[in-house]
Amino acid sequence: MKSTFIFSLRNFQRKKIQTLAICLCLFLSVGLCSLVALFSSATIHSFEKSVDNLSSDTDLIITLDDTGFSADLIDTVLDLKEVESAVPLLKQKVFVGNGTEKKMIMTFIGIDLLNEENLSKSSGKNAIKDPLSFMANPLSVALPAKLLEKKNLKVGNDISVLTPGGKSSLLVNASFQEEDFTQVFGSNLAIMDIEAARIFFKREGKIDQINIKLKDNRNLPLMIEKIRASMGMDYLISPPSQLVDNLKSTVKPFQLILFFMAGLTFILVFYLLMNLSANTLNERRKEMGVLRALGCSKIRLASLVYGEFSLMALCGSFAGALSAWILAPLLGGKLNSFVGAQYGMSIDLKPSDFDVRYALVIALVGSLIVVMGITKSVWRILQVSPVEAISPLTIEDEKIRNVDYKSFLYFMVSIIPLFVNTTYPFIYIIPLIGAILFGPSVIVLFLRSLGHIKSLQQSKVGRLAWEYSKADPKSVGKKTRGIMIGLMAIFMIAMVQTSFEEALMGRFVHTSRPDMFVTANGNLTSPLQLQPLEEELAPEIEKIQGVLGAYGERVVKVLYKNQSLTLRAIDEVPPDNVRLKSPYSYFDIVDRSTVEAGHDLYHGVLEEINSLNIFASETLATNLGVKTGDSLDFASPNGNVKAKIVGIVRDLSAGNGVVYIGRDHYKKWWNDPLLSGFGLAIDEKADPNLIKSQIEDAFSEKYGVVVTLDKKLKTDIMKVVGRAFYFMGWIEALIIFVALLNFMTTFLFDIKGRTKQFATLRSMGMPKTDLIKMVILETLFLTVTSTTLAYLLALPFSWRMIGTGITSSLGWYIGFHFDGMQSLSLIALSISVISLAGIIPAMKASSIEIASSLRSE
Repeated sequence: MKSTFIFSLRNFQRKKIQTLAICLCLFLSVGLCSLVALFSSATIHSFEKSVDNLSSDTDLIITLDDTGFSADLIDTVLDLKEVESAVPLLKQKVFVGNGTEKKMIMTFIGIDLLNEENLSKSSGKNAIKDPLSFMANPLSVALPAKLLEKKNLKVGNDISVLTPGGKSSLLVNASFQEEDFTQVFGSNLAIMDIEAARIFFKREGKIDQINIKLKDNRNLPLMIEKIRASMGMDYLISPPSQLVDNLKSTVKPFQLILFFMAGLTFILVFYLLMNLSANTLNERRKEMGVLRALGCSKIRLASLVYGEFSLMALCGSFAGALSAWILAPLLGGKLNSFVGAQYGMSIDLKPSDFDVRYALVIALVGSLIVVMGITKSVWRILQVSPVEAISPLTIEDEKIRNVDYKSFLYFMVSIIPLFVNTTYPFIYIIPLIGAILFGPSVIVLFLRSLGHIKSLQQSKVGRLAWEYSKADPKSVGKKTRGIMIGLMAIFMIAMVQTSFEEALMGRFVHTSRPDMFVTANGNLTSPLQLQPLEEELAPEIEKIQGVLGAYGERVVKVLYKNQSLTLRAIDEVPPDNVRLKSPYSYFDIVDRSTVEAGHDLYHGVLEEINSLNIFASETLATNLGVKTGDSLDFASPNGNVKAKIVGIVRDLSAGNGVVYIGRDHYKKWWNDPLLSGFGLAIDEKADPNLIKSQIEDAFSEKYGVVVTLDKKLKTDIMKVVGRAFYFMGWIEALIIFVALLNFMTTFLFDIKGRTKQFATLRSMGMPKTDLIKMVILETLFLTVTSTTLAYLLALPFSWRMIGTGITSSLGWYIGFHFDGMQSLSLIALSISVISLAGIIPAMKASSIEIASSLRSE
């Protein structure tokens, strides 16, 4: 055993490039997969832990939507004989900070502090040690101790709070450990007495949530139906675990994309390792034969090989897993901000939320896959007798000359599904596998067709490069398959991103938009994270010279059959109003005339008293299977309301879907006069930047408003798209790196196998420069053909991915966009980068010693 180990160590030292390549590829791929798994598991685990802590003595939670519901409902719930206790909560997101700079958003929780027992049941711990003293000042607020330390505050300080009614101050009258209440409401959490919070935030008579403790919780479904029947409305009543399920469904699309890309990278790495292992074992063929001749058994020899590869696999895999575990908490802030911007929720990931076991399991699986992947190569080596192994390796010329036309036929048959319309996107896996397996046969046929080019045949260097590039179809597959997979992934990601951007730009071009937007301090690209404004602010803004008019919009989350939908309530501006851009033209209606649909939205005849007209987004229509003319039933604070769809609108928001209604209907049914922002129309002769300065000077100090020009909003939205693909860029870089490494190592092994051929050419008078040119030209032949094929395959794959896959998963059609200049640039860059990988093999070929190479076997 000791001699075997020493033998393996010497082999590692002698095969440094192969050893380093295997360890590095596993390090990167396992590290990437581990990062994705760690982020996914940590997000869910953190939220689940918070829910468990919050609901340690809670069986059911009642919610409705962002606008809340009547506080009288608490009495209805307490009157039920099955209910032991019920705790009301009021939730309000506001901005905290001084000055006009971008402020920190916080979630304020109003709780019944007079009932210590209920507080303990709702939070698991007593956050406020002395409730009576705390409530003596109605402006008292409790903040997390970590937040106080971070902001250099202490108990007794005032904090500036931006409410819909303007700027106010609160007194920090207590602190609590952040774990006492949890990140279910966001990591930036503040606690107030519920009655004081209602008055301060002007939400008298409202609550947002009720936590229920049942006397008998053995039959929750039956209890949910009893409670819902007593309410007379379709409230969301669910156990606390439903919060975790909601989060899983929300972030699922993001996780699927990451897992898909990480999986593709791992497949590419696995293919590279298969090539490296086969090449390495073939290179050691004679060495294995000598060992067999000296009496080494097949089992001992297999153990030696498996041991070496297992050691490399374990080192690379576990190093990648541990690096990901260390790096994940450092990148947690990036994920928090991304999830917050995309989905309107706050996630606070701590180092303890990242479970190293997930990374270690992936590392172990990766190592096992590598060991299984070399089995075929080991088996083939063991079947060679000692005499054959120590004899010179010969190649059957007939096999080299024949092109595998069956593979080409299989390739053509496998890509047929790309030209078939189907509602099952997974069928496109067939052409993907066919392209990977049989694509190199197309490259061989194309290379053979170049023989008709006279200039190629007349050039000695060019003709030799062409002959070598097409000589062995199997070798062509090993060299080009990794490049094909990598480039296909990169081209597809680029086309999908371009199509997303074009769809967003088309939304700006084909619809009228306000000249500028007035909102509270926040992120305009995520309206759900904006501090609301009062509608009385509009007349004041319209007094500023150059402002022609303002109309408001409110964006909130509402409930439909246990699904959270986005509701956009927009003021009407009549189409004949020449002073303002009509919001009718803002709607991108896909199935009707915009003017007719807009008229029906605001003035259409209502079928019943408790009804209204709405627009449904493509996503909502796809997810629910509805169309114009169908109706949806919503639960509003004023009762159930029947919403008739009068148009399908294209809306590129994330989530389950979007509902558009007139704001008059919204105020009637949801009792909410607040606005998420104003759209302004300005005089064409006016200076937009001057108007922006005047509005912010007049209202920023009190209301914290910011003015965003439409041009700036376009730029910000495009940045959001860019950030969404930013992580993909790193995966693209990893994919192309692995593909290049596969290309270079396979080429190096191929050069070594052709040592005597190159030495013969040199002995016949070929200069080193011509030999280098020949190898580089051979690289170019393979690079150009594989890049061309990869791009030609990426086009239909991207077309289907966008037209079928994305539509099925997101619910809205963005349309396939082809950017010719981007495509040419990407192809040229790919060919240039990959061609550089041929320089090292070319230099290796030119450094061959003629005499010793001619004497070698």
